[in-house]
Amino acid sequence: FSLPGNIKLKGLLGLKGDLKKRPLIILRLGIFANVEEFMPERAWLMMLFEQSPFNVLMLENMTGSDFVADNTRFSFGGYDEGIQNILLAQILKDPNEPLSRLVDSLHLFGVSLGGHGVLYASLLNDLNSPKGRPLYQSFMGMCPVVNLQKNMDEVTTNKPFAYGVDLWSQKRLDGLTKSLPSVAEHEIFGFLKKAITEVVRTYHGGLSYVSSVKLPAGLEDGSDFWSLNDFWKYYKYVQQPVLIFANHTDVLVPFALNSQRLQNKTMKLETSNIS
Repeated sequence: FSLPGNIKLKGLLGLKGDLKKRPLIILRLGIFANVEEFMPERAWLMMLFEQSPFNVLMLENMTGSDFVADNTRFSFGGYDEGIQNILLAQILKDPNEPLSRLVDSLHLFGVSLGGHGVLYASLLNDLNSPKGRPLYQSFMGMCPVVNLQKNMDEVTTNKPFAYGVDLWSQKRLDGLTKSLPSVAEHEIFGFLKKAITEVVRTYHGGLSYVSSVKLPAGLEDGSDFWSLNDFWKYYKYVQQPVLIFANHTDVLVPFALNSQRLQNKTMKLETSNIS
């Protein structure tokens, strides 16, 4: 897909082959995942496509090496991915898009870091849907990131676990220095923390131009990376169902920092539809 802002987004499309209109599930992958290389999401793709009556469109994560190679700018998190998810829905609902003829309804599913953009898209859904015709009919997050800043702080500073994450991220994002040269100037350990610091420092309000996407009042202006990705104070009037599955022992997306805050109502949402 070619999105506003000169963004290239790679996907893998699974069609049943009978040309029937079916629900289309958009599956947004987790951290570092490319559409040719993904492991945590593999079982979900098999269940959704091979064992269920759905067509599936699987999309890379912005932290995947393919996205880094195909785009001149780099970012991550729900603000950018949420806007991308809405732009994709607009494309897939456009009668001029051939694929739209096979789409009965759209549903958005995100894993881990990809779940953060699913949750933001659930907020943007009604704002950007024709009256009475939501772009997405439902949303689902599998161990989704809820609190991006605290989650990233945890995985980059909680030693010795942070050392393993750092080595892993350096291997997966070895091409990142082309778009963020200063990332090369990091300590022996500290690659991921340096990369995050540089994204925050150089961020200017999102990678995709959002003139065709309506944002919540109060969130339209600003370029602060963490503020834009902390969208929960605007989270209200969500009409479509949002279902979250979370693992109490998830080390990459700690339960206490993320889904538990929704479950125990530490984060007071005015109205939600999250279960």
